[in-house]
Amino acid sequence: MLKALVDYYEYLRAQNKEGVVAPGWSPTKVTAFLDLDQEGNLVNVIPVEEKRGVERTVPRQVERSSGVAANLLCDTSSYLLGIDAKGKPERSVKCFECARELHTKTLSSCESTAGKAIRSFFEKWDPTEAASNQVVQEHEELLLAGRNLAFSIEGHEALNDEAIVELVNKRASSLEDADSSASQVSLISGEKLPVARIHPKIKGVRGTQSSGAVLVGFNAPSFTSYGHDEDQGLNAPIGEYEAFAYSTALNYLLSDPGHHIQVDDTTIVFWTLEQDEERSEDIIQMVEPGALLQLSSASAEEPDETPNAQSRQEKADQKISSIMKAVEQAKKVGDSSIDAPFFVMGLAPNAARVSVRFFLVSAFGDLVTNISRHYERMQLARGPFGRTYLSPQRIIYEVENPNSRTSTAARRLTGALIRAILTDTAYPNALFQHAMARLKATQDNEEKHVKKVDYGRAAIIRAFLIKNYGISEKELTVDLNTERGSVPYNLGRLFAAMEKVQEEAAWVDERKLNSTIADRYFDSACATPGIVFPVIGKLNNTHLCKLRKNGRGGAKAKLIADLNMKIHARTEHYPSRLTLEEQGDFVMGYWCQRQDFFTTKDKTETKTEEN
Repeated sequence: MLKALVDYYEYLRAQNKEGVVAPGWSPTKVTAFLDLDQEGNLVNVIPVEEKRGVERTVPRQVERSSGVAANLLCDTSSYLLGIDAKGKPERSVKCFECARELHTKTLSSCESTAGKAIRSFFEKWDPTEAASNQVVQEHEELLLAGRNLAFSIEGHEALNDEAIVELVNKRASSLEDADSSASQVSLISGEKLPVARIHPKIKGVRGTQSSGAVLVGFNAPSFTSYGHDEDQGLNAPIGEYEAFAYSTALNYLLSDPGHHIQVDDTTIVFWTLEQDEERSEDIIQMVEPGALLQLSSASAEEPDETPNAQSRQEKADQKISSIMKAVEQAKKVGDSSIDAPFFVMGLAPNAARVSVRFFLVSAFGDLVTNISRHYERMQLARGPFGRTYLSPQRIIYEVENPNSRTSTAARRLTGALIRAILTDTAYPNALFQHAMARLKATQDNEEKHVKKVDYGRAAIIRAFLIKNYGISEKELTVDLNTERGSVPYNLGRLFAAMEKVQEEAAWVDERKLNSTIADRYFDSACATPGIVFPVIGKLNNTHLCKLRKNGRGGAKAKLIADLNMKIHARTEHYPSRLTLEEQGDFVMGYWCQRQDFFTTKDKTETKTEEN
């Protein structure tokens, strides 16, 4: 995994990607520049225009958790001026003395105007008199804000000075940092290298601290090898350059919307070494349909029924279909081969560290094929506003308790679900269990547009039954399969037919139903049909009598009779109990029959209009 990130860093450097810095450098925000004259006197403080600061590439900054450690050419006022707002003047003086030693030593051989001015500044500046300095007093609020400051010489940024840049590059290549003193065989390259004792922080993983969290770290004795309690990175030796490279590459991926998505609490990053931007966006589009289109939309949270949302969804669907078609025909996608290796990593917060939920390596074409198979299993008869492709985020949403403050199901499911989709392996059992549990716990609510059996949960159940229980897609079809002999499936169809009869009887009486048989009996009919169906069968006979008096109900009566014949051809009595798998099949029969009623009605109305 780390080796793949190091390779990716070198790929990015070869591509001259903006924001990917060379070894010895790091990007950071600077809020103001300490402007010096050529003799090293502080003559002004120049604030930047943006309130949050502007990003600059500065000499690589140290990882500070406690203690005193100075950064070169860019640091806070405690280190560059010896003042702060924390009320600890003695510590501020120590910080400045640390910075003075670093700068005078590092810049001792630098003879450029900028290098000599900064060296002169540190030689003559007295932190004990800093508070009385006129320039400091004029910009006191800005300087004491605790943000990063850098140097400029008569308005020209010191970080752009060629001699200083060359010096920093030499400093990085010679690895003079204190943390590089120990050399061991690297676990990545197998070469003996100076080991990174403290690894750079990773920023951008949702749920971690804003300052970042480490991917590799040893913060307790129980995690260390014998005799290496205080040695940190020496427990798993990785070279200084390698630690810098993998962290820079991962931070780049996390900062670019075209290389990562968020699925609940899991941050998923994607990359490849062939047409990286294009292929990563392709996979993101497939895993999270419409995600990249939403980035440019001011109303990404619009309901699915709005014209803008439908337009975005159609574009996303077309993009997915074109990718699938290209891979299916064994063609190149763009200029990259479908056999090009593709990398996927799932990250989640874990206290002060980043937890790796999964790491996958696959050919781009195989990845697309696996995702395509998942979406094929998820296809199901639906209404005009149903989504063609249900993203993993939407799947998690379908099985989550909407009233729960903590997404417990998501924490258990997200990593396993994504891994199953990308590798075309069995779905986690908890997915099916949660889907059935949410279905049974939900009641229809027209005002909130909530359905007990909705398209999302029905699609999840179909995909699970096909993949995990091995039911053929030819048997568990997208639309209603009237030839299927499965008892649970036909029980679901029978329940849907009885519910439809009740609705039509209420329409004839011109009354609104307070509750349907689905509201009262669906859960028990699904689990214990032997107890429930005789009861609702009597109710159904009453409803059919009402319809017959009005010259209606003949087709439904025939359908119910045919379904009962199919069921009793396989079992003498209604089954006393259904397994969870059979209950899923029951839901499939119910959903497909309900959708068939709507489809038949639409076709009938269309023919009537034509005549």
